Amino acid sequence: MALFYILACLLVIAGLAAILPSALRAGKANPASEQMEQDQLETNISIAREKRANLQRALADGSIDQASFDAEITNLENSLAMDLSAEQKHNESSRSGYVAAGLIALFLPIASGALYLHLGTPQGVDTETMHAQALAERQQQQQTQQPPALTELLPNLEKKLEANPEDLDGWKLLGKSYLTIGEFSNAKRALTRAYNLEKNDPELLSQLAEATAMDKGGDLSGKASKFLDDALALDPEHKQSLWLKAIASQQAGKHEDAIARFENLRSGVIGNADALASIDEMINQSRNALGLPVKSSAETAQNETTESERSSTTDADNNEQSPTAALSITVDITEQAKANVNPDDSVFVFARASKGPPMPLAVSRHTVSELPVSIVLDDTMAMIPDMTLSRFPSVTVGARVSKSGNAIAQAGDWFTEKNNVVVADSPKLVLTIDQLKN
Repeated sequence: MALFYILACLLVIAGLAAILPSALRAGKANPASEQMEQDQLETNISIAREKRANLQRALADGSIDQASFDAEITNLENSLAMDLSAEQKHNESSRSGYVAAGLIALFLPIASGALYLHLGTPQGVDTETMHAQALAERQQQQQTQQPPALTELLPNLEKKLEANPEDLDGWKLLGKSYLTIGEFSNAKRALTRAYNLEKNDPELLSQLAEATAMDKGGDLSGKASKFLDDALALDPEHKQSLWLKAIASQQAGKHEDAIARFENLRSGVIGNADALASIDEMINQSRNALGLPVKSSAETAQNETTESERSSTTDADNNEQSPTAALSITVDITEQAKANVNPDDSVFVFARASKGPPMPLAVSRHTVSELPVSIVLDDTMAMIPDMTLSRFPSVTVGARVSKSGNAIAQAGDWFTEKNNVVVADSPKLVLTIDQLKN
């Protein structure tokens, strides 16, 4: 930093050395020339005096009249005045040259410094600060899992698809991508274009139902419910459609139907405590609405013990033969978010495929009062047996506070997400709930 300032001062001095001589020369004449000019002035004054004396004598002896005398005197005075004026201008020019040189010497350094502060980069002198800022930027980029250009890439993809509107796979991919990043209106539009090309794909129908519902704040009635009915007519065991249809029935007040559908899903996740807890919570909401007794966790666990033991040997053999994917996660919440939720509000920690069905691959349920909490999401926590972490190379991992206890995200929920997490790396993630869903 000291070297920079020394070089800057030397440059200013060099500039002054180039400019000041010209200004000083304007105010400094050759001494011999000055002496000659002074002698010439004195000679002109002497001549003027002699001419005046001669004119006075001529007027006295009558050689010239008064009018001629006055005219000659006037000419003589004007000529002398011109000589004196030229000398005065020369002196003023000399003084102005020195003044200009002084002003340049004073204001050039000041103007240079002010211009640098305005247009330059003063903080660039502090190399330590610059290195710290560069390091902070690199760390921030490393922490950002989702490419910042994704929101720009998807509109570009959509423009290309407009030029090739029959690209069914392209519209599906675009719709899934929009659905993954939470742009539900765009997802609905893209998936509708795919639906117009193919109406017999249960996966597409289920995703279109979800996008339609989320575009209306999570309401699965109307068109969304119709899409789910069509999906289940094509594939009665389609897990994502079963899950969404069960929630749709609950929203519509058809609690008997909702319980039946949740029980159907429940039979496929025996042994998965977290998935069972989420489903049981939904079942108990419907049972409570019907005035039926709510099953406690202890009763549920006791009923499952026999079935779990019955399949434990087979599951153990399968686990020995195939590796289990796992993600270690620590979940916390900011003070701002914590001030806007209740200690007993549900916290869902989940992982879903980055490119694939939006249904969670693994879920763990907690409460706000437990935060911060460290958990592990793995294949044993899948809500649907054939939809596990190990089946997908990258996932979106998130945590969400649900005031209603509903497993589907709703406006007003506090959440956080990290996208494109590579499952094979088994990373240790830190999630901090700090965003409010609109």
